[in-house]
Amino acid sequence: MIHRTKKEEVNDYFANPAMNQSKFKKIITARTDYLDNLSKTDNQLYYEEKGHLIVGSGVDCLLSTPEDFDNIFFYKEIEKPSDNIMALAHIVLDSYKEDQVIDIESDDFKKRTHEKLANIKFYKERAKERWQDDSRIKTITDKGYFKYIEGIREARGKQIIDIGEKQTIYAIYNSLINNPTTSELFKDKPNCDIYFQKPIYFTYRGIRCKAMLDRIEFNHKNRTIQYDEIKTMYDKTSNFNFPLKQFRYDIQIGWYGIPVVENIINSHTGRYKNYELLPPRFIVESTTSVGTPRLFTCTEEILHMSKYGKPALHTEFIVMNLVL
Repeated sequence: MIHRTKKEEVNDYFANPAMNQSKFKKIITARTDYLDNLSKTDNQLYYEEKGHLIVGSGVDCLLSTPEDFDNIFFYKEIEKPSDNIMALAHIVLDSYKEDQVIDIESDDFKKRTHEKLANIKFYKERAKERWQDDSRIKTITDKGYFKYIEGIREARGKQIIDIGEKQTIYAIYNSLINNPTTSELFKDKPNCDIYFQKPIYFTYRGIRCKAMLDRIEFNHKNRTIQYDEIKTMYDKTSNFNFPLKQFRYDIQIGWYGIPVVENIINSHTGRYKNYELLPPRFIVESTTSVGTPRLFTCTEEILHMSKYGKPALHTEFIVMNLVL
């Protein structure tokens, strides 16, 4: 039987302040290049989007709770502007009080835009004293500033996706559920309970923690437990070893194993005490070359590295399964 987590449970999970794998990763990793990649200290933007994360969350939603897609994402037939302009739009809108009327055609709005451009390093140096003399207003208008503003207002708190992102999300979803390499993972199976986007709360070394498993399968016939993480990548899926090492996905997959062992297999109920935990896997699809999803099974080496750490320069950590 397939179980899909309700939207309310997902919202509760993200609202819960318990430590997740992302926070844990930031704490334990000592790799300078990874830490540098987490923040742009010289030009930190008020608001930034990471396209692969938006696409990934969209795919997760279609796989787990497709009926909620339109409640989470707002499609706008525009081309999203640059990160700088998106950041400016959010700064300006957030400068208004909640009950204030916002008229984007008004002088007040243009004046606020002029003032808030000082927060964007890219535009800061070309400032004029009067907003009426500021040529930057026309520049950002031509680059989609006002269209994006309208999109934010129409979205009413939903995540805006443009035509390219929407097409990519649906293409990846269709690839995963139809390609022979991965399609069986998303179908019901006899004597199995399969959960998508399953939240688990646990305590690790006295700290309240949480994990959201993309997919976990309980095979009651074979008495096995299998958990999988779905990843999208901006490259060919055959090159998955590179983002695996760069973003330390080994830590993430190892983190998920803690509650699976402690909260499920070693649970006081004893229901799964005789079940075998299979090596975790990554289900991977490309955002640039959609149609070649791959299934990677973690080796003991990557699980060892997730626990204890070790140099990761010339080692293959995953086994690629071309066909299930």
